[in-house]
Amino acid sequence: MKKIKDMEIYQLPERIYHYTSIETLALILKNQTLRFNRLDKVDDPEEYALAETFKNTESLEKTTINPTEYLYVSCWTSKASEILFQWNNYAENGHGVRVGIPAVLLKKYLYNLLKSNELYSKSDGFPDYIIYNLTDDSFFSHMNYDDNVRSFDTNIFGSYNGMPCFNFKNIGFIKNKKWEIQEEYRFKILAFPKEIEAIPIIPGECYAIDPEKKVGKLRSYIDLSLTEDIIRNIQILIGPNATKIEYDQVRNLSEVFHFKVLPRTYCL
Repeated sequence: MKKIKDMEIYQLPERIYHYTSIETLALILKNQTLRFNRLDKVDDPEEYALAETFKNTESLEKTTINPTEYLYVSCWTSKASEILFQWNNYAENGHGVRVGIPAVLLKKYLYNLLKSNELYSKSDGFPDYIIYNLTDDSFFSHMNYDDNVRSFDTNIFGSYNGMPCFNFKNIGFIKNKKWEIQEEYRFKILAFPKEIEAIPIIPGECYAIDPEKKVGKLRSYIDLSLTEDIIRNIQILIGPNATKIEYDQVRNLSEVFHFKVLPRTYCL
C-alpha cells in the first residue's frame, strides 16, 4: 500500500499559471477576487469518489458524507512553457489567456488571509460558512500522480465520539497519471456551513462532523479577495488563437488594472 509520505517533495516554482477565458479574467480584475471551486466539481471523477455511509448509533439512520464537498480548490500549473491541453480545455480553445504570478507572493498573501478561521457570508441564498485555516502543506502543494489513485493509503476516514471524522490534509492532492501533463499546483481551503460546527481533532488537518446536522444547499464556490498589489504582479499571455478584438479586450483591461501583457512572437 502506497503512503503519501513516500511521495516526492517539490520545490516551490518561481511562477504559477492559470488558463482561463478573457471573460473570467475581466471578472477577476473587476471584482478583485480569486475563485475556489468545490472539489467534487473538478474534472477528474477519481478525486471525489470518496463518499462514505455512516450509521447513527441511536437512530440507526444512514447518512452519506463526501468530504470533498467541504474542500475548495484553485488550480494552477508550474509549467512555464505553454500547454496546448490547457489552452484547449480551459481557455476557450486558445482564445483565452494564461495568468502568471509569482508563487511565493500569492501563497503568502492567501495564507495570511486565512491564518485564522474566517466567517464567509454573502447575501446569495446560501448559508454562512466558516473557512478553517489549514496547515501550510495542506493549503498549497504540487499534485501527485499515480495510475491507481485509490491505491494510496491516505488515512482519510476515522471516528470520534461516534461521529465520522476526516483527514482533509490527505484529500485533493492526488490525481490519475493521465493528468500529469498539467504539472498542477493547487491551493486548497476547507469550509463548512456554519450550522455543521466541525470539531477539530487535529487543527488544520482532521475534523469530525455530526451527520445529524444537515444543510440543504452547499456552496459551489468561494471567492477570496485580492489586493491591487497582487493584480499588478500578474502577467498575461494571450491565447495563440486570439483575434484582434480579443487582443484589444485584454490590452484595454491592462490599461485599467495595470498588469503586464507578454508579447506573443509565435504560434503553437
